[in-house]
Amino acid sequence: MRLDRTGGCPVLQNVLPYSRDPFRCSTTSQGLQTFFDCHRRAIAHFGGGV
Repeated sequence: MRLDRTGGCPVLQNVLPYSRDPFRCSTTSQGLQTFFDCHRRAIAHFGGGV
């Protein structure tokens, strides 16, 4: 997991190590609720459940 702020808006980036499958979630907020929401979206993207 990586939080990138260089492009203007914060982007949470997750990459699976073996398959290199990327997931990026751009946000306008850096709040804790947004952080958890991006993680839920990443888990759903990778085929998991919360």
